[in-house]
This record gives sequence, structure tokens and C-alpha cells, in this order.
Amino acid sequence: MATEADVADVATGTETTRGESGQRSGRPRKDRKNAHGEGSFYFVEGKGLWRASLMVGRKADGRPDRRLVSAKSQKECRERDRELEVC
Repeated sequence: MATEADVADVATGTETTRGESGQRSGRPRKDRKNAHGEGSFYFVEGKGLWRASLMVGRKADGRPDRRLVSAKSQKECRERDRELEVC
């Protein structure tokens, strides 16, 4: 059920949320919170792609070893991210 803070964009079929200021954020809504070890997912508006970032360990010099994957849909991006988790 949608609340006053939720807005459906009929033209694109996506839902956006309103921030504390009442302005639209322009991002599609997340369905759920990510579990531990699942990584971060975000939408890159300029490219129209979903991106996932996953820390798979540390490099020899101590910096975090982050892997990035991109896809047109969030579902496809999550599938590619799961492949990184297995490696």
C-alpha cells in the first residue's frame, strides 16, 4: 500500500520516494535491506544502470578489494553480484 511519501511514475513504471524535505529522490525504491556480505546496490542515473559493489577481501597492501558489476536491471545486477560472492 502506498503512502503519501510514495509516488508512482506512471510514464516509466517506477516508484520514487520523498526525502525529509518532501522532494522526490528520483531513485527507484528498494525492495528490502541487504543482508550481511551481500554488497551495496545503487542506480546510476547518468548511465541508466544498476551497479553492485562487493568487498571480497583485502589486497596485499591492506586496501579493501572491491568488485563492481553493472546491469540494466536490478534483478540481473543481483544475479551478477551472487556470482562474485561464490568466487
